[in-house]
Amino acid sequence: MPSEFSAPSFQSLTLPRRRRGRLPVETRERALADMHRMLAEGLSQRQVAETLGLSPKTIQRWASPEEEAPLGSVGPGALQPVLVTPDAALAPAAGHPVLTTPSGHRVTGLSLEQLALLLRMLE
Repeated sequence: MPSEFSAPSFQSLTLPRRRRGRLPVETRERALADMHRMLAEGLSQRQVAETLGLSPKTIQRWASPEEEAPLGSVGPGALQPVLVTPDAALAPAAGHPVLTTPSGHRVTGLSLEQLALLLRMLE
């Protein structure tokens, strides 16, 4: 393990943060570059975390391959486009109301009177 390494390119104790502790994109990119350089120089993730003023868990997450998947790429951690199409099975039957409960249950195919009875039974 090298005893000397280059200093990080940003100030560890004065990191500007947004709500929930998220780093601004530019700061995060600089920290990622510093992290990769320090890991390549032989420092442990714990040493990198201490040097950069970040938690060891953050360094562990950032160092995982899933973390750096670019938008539109294929593989773990990558966002993929999704095509949403109407499903005929979910369409309400003609002339019948649809009841969706606050807990997400969906009831179809009953008359209004049957739905009212069901709701009274569930109270």
